[in-house]
Amino acid sequence: MAAEEEQTMELEALRSIFMDEYKPISDDYPAKFEINIVPYQSDEQPNHVRIVLSVSFTPEYPNQLPELAFKHSEALSLTQLKQVKAIMEEKAAESLGMAMVFTIVEAIREYLIENNKPELNMHEEMMARLQKSQNADEAEGSEEEEEDEDAEDENDATEVKDVRKVFATHTVVTAESFARWRERFEAEQKANGTFLRQKDPTKLSGRQLFERDHSLAMSDATYLEESDNVIAAEEYPHEEPAEGEKKELFYYNEQLYDDVDLEVDDDEEEQ
Repeated sequence: MAAEEEQTMELEALRSIFMDEYKPISDDYPAKFEINIVPYQSDEQPNHVRIVLSVSFTPEYPNQLPELAFKHSEALSLTQLKQVKAIMEEKAAESLGMAMVFTIVEAIREYLIENNKPELNMHEEMMARLQKSQNADEAEGSEEEEEDEDAEDENDATEVKDVRKVFATHTVVTAESFARWRERFEAEQKANGTFLRQKDPTKLSGRQLFERDHSLAMSDATYLEESDNVIAAEEYPHEEPAEGEKKELFYYNEQLYDDVDLEVDDDEEEQ
């Protein structure tokens, strides 16, 4: 089918579909027209935004892309218009070789439905931007809190793993397990004679020996009597103790210290 014939058939379909929204600019081949695009074609819901799309067929359309432009727009920012243009160009490229105007118009209408909001005055726009900035800050703060919580969770998990490693390599001591260990340990120590030796019932303590044999108290005296450096009390000149006083067994032998100077100077005593 020739390009002119395809364009004629598409124009007839667009007139019947869009009716009052379709406005012919030139019926000469190749045709030129405009389509008024709003979110809702009925009056049941308000339309706050609008775009007037200008379409110019090229001689080889639909095998060649048409010339598309925004003739007019309402309540849409420059950023939004750029987004609409990107959608329009994408749909046109996908539909190359076939009738594409209806597809492009409906894609734009879907965007307008999603962004069908009344135009803001300067104050409302400023407040909207402020609210948007606050929302962004809150979202960023929430992300930081989540990151901190994730870090704490990771630290807790690491500590739990460390504790599990300790328990995996060590035996937990309970009262029962300690009692069993102590019983084994004492049995081993008793067996090799290094711990908890049994007392020999036949072996007497020093006190028991003296209580049994009082002569043992004089054994050291006998030893000292045999020494040249000790003089027994009865062999050393002395005075007998008065009645009730303790009798000395041994006395100081001054002869042992004849060669030792025991005198202390007054100066040394003062020091």
